[in-house]
Amino acid sequence: MGSVLKFFLIVSILVLASLTVFSKAEIEKIIDENDLVIIDGPASTIPERYRKLVNAFGVVEYSVEDRDGTLQNTYFGCTATHIGRGYVLTAGHCIGATETLSAQPNCNFRSQSPDQKDSERISEIHFGFRDFIAPFMNSKCIEVVAAMKNDVAGIDFAILRISPYPEEFILPDTTRRAVYGDSVTIFSHPMGQVLQWSQTCGIERQPHPEISQSYIQHKCDTRPVSSGATLINILSLKVIGIHVGGVNDMDPDTGDILSSGMNYGSYIFNSPLYDELKKIGF
Repeated sequence: MGSVLKFFLIVSILVLASLTVFSKAEIEKIIDENDLVIIDGPASTIPERYRKLVNAFGVVEYSVEDRDGTLQNTYFGCTATHIGRGYVLTAGHCIGATETLSAQPNCNFRSQSPDQKDSERISEIHFGFRDFIAPFMNSKCIEVVAAMKNDVAGIDFAILRISPYPEEFILPDTTRRAVYGDSVTIFSHPMGQVLQWSQTCGIERQPHPEISQSYIQHKCDTRPVSSGATLINILSLKVIGIHVGGVNDMDPDTGDILSSGMNYGSYIFNSPLYDELKKIGF
């Protein structure tokens, strides 16, 4: 059996496992119609200017172990982006972050309290998983450099250090805060599938009533496991934020998804994430 086929069989198992960890409210984050574009091996399905970016995106694999260290389960849970020198960005809720800024010298993130039966950790981040192409690099998560989640303040981020890391990276924009009128795009692994492109959307001026106004609000399509994907300014090709969630509005009569839904993410500039990035040289 070829290596690519083997990987796809493993992925199908991981995706089925990952579906059990999301609530019903989190299953869909498509705004109106699904605009996600599947990216093929040579990235010929996306504009040429983005092709140099695709190897910087990875899907996060989690391992669940019992107290004896025996592997119980694995699944894909979030998307991550390499920003250079072995550092990646993802969402804070992808590692169980709290309102207190924290760091830890490993990638375990489940409590080890007596009533916690299993422990969970990020085992690997797979880079280069595209249509009919297996990842070219499987990187180990070494440490959580910084993480935090505070919905009121619009903060939900994690900085991880990995090894090895891809040559490709996307720098964070530490010079300005994203504003209404900026156009952004997202590359992610929705539902743990191959890399997909959201196409282009704008930062919204009219906030959704169910989302804190401290978050960036946008309508680029995402789905579970897109969490942690970076929001990229289409002009500078720099990271301006991290996608962390979405709210879908449904027609009460038909159940159809309405265009009034909203996705949201955390800003970089003028935030604790900015402070932590500056500490490590960005």
